[in-house]
Amino acid sequence: MHVKRGAVSTLAVICARLLCVRRFLQLYVALFPCNECTKLILQSGISEVIYASDKHATTYPVIAAKRMLDMAGITYRQHAPALPEICIRFG
Repeated sequence: MHVKRGAVSTLAVICARLLCVRRFLQLYVALFPCNECTKLILQSGISEVIYASDKHATTYPVIAAKRMLDMAGITYRQHAPALPEICIRFG
């Protein structure tokens, strides 16, 4: 699953218009981003990436992504949920 280019671009435009403090933008993702998604993250001004799973940690795209984030000074961390599970019941 890759970052939607339009979503990240829209976020950058909204923050520019609202004069957001870009150093406080956090991105929550299910999987650690690949190198191509990381390029978009770098351009958007996001300051921290919080991910749920890093199951592709040993692949070259993720290794490259971590290097890019480190070089840009963008922090990343795995999300530590407060609850072990959430149950949603409908009806």
